[in-house]
Amino acid sequence: MDTGIKNMKPPYKLSVGSLYICFATDIDSGVYDSQIYKLDTVKKVGVTENGSSTPVYASGKKYDTVNSSSGTELAVDQIAFPDELVAKMRGETVSSKYGSVKSGASNERPYFMAGYVEEKSNGVKKFVQYPKCQLTENTNDIETKEDTYKEQSDTYTFSSSAFDSEGNDKFTIQTDNEKFPEGLTEELFFSKVIRSDDDIDSLITEPENLDQEQEEGQ
Repeated sequence: MDTGIKNMKPPYKLSVGSLYICFATDIDSGVYDSQIYKLDTVKKVGVTENGSSTPVYASGKKYDTVNSSSGTELAVDQIAFPDELVAKMRGETVSSKYGSVKSGASNERPYFMAGYVEEKSNGVKKFVQYPKCQLTENTNDIETKEDTYKEQSDTYTFSSSAFDSEGNDKFTIQTDNEKFPEGLTEELFFSKVIRSDDDIDSLITEPENLDQEQEEGQ
């Protein structure tokens, strides 16, 4: 057991990195499409964890506190977002003939993994995945052009739900962790949906990934 004072100097946040999206084909079985979408158009990611704390009283005093979680909301500000990806998130009908989109109906919206990278000081990165998300709302504003460029962005709100029986809805790993697995890169981490350490094991032990790691080390 560690004793005494441990002086810690954690890395601080510098920027948000890429956004990753992967649609589920069978969310109940944890099966996802092999196509991963990567977007370098993120301005901001706001995370709100919804929950409540209820005090329990007994014998005239506070005995315990019961904490409950009702999921997480992610507000993602983007300067650009592919129309076909938005339509897919909204469950809208996309024409196979012209690529036109019918919208406005109450469509069933698919589940998807939403992930992103937190870039921190000293070259540290934090990889974040929310494996069970749905798009709940999005803005679609546009303003007139002026003499000087003015950034125009939209906000996409994702609702994250628990992906396992324990109620977990997020999976993260940070590169300065002393147990961080050798060979796990950002590209490799987001090449599949991660719901447990077993998924990371499968990534770093796949023959093609081991071969790539050995080539990079030469």
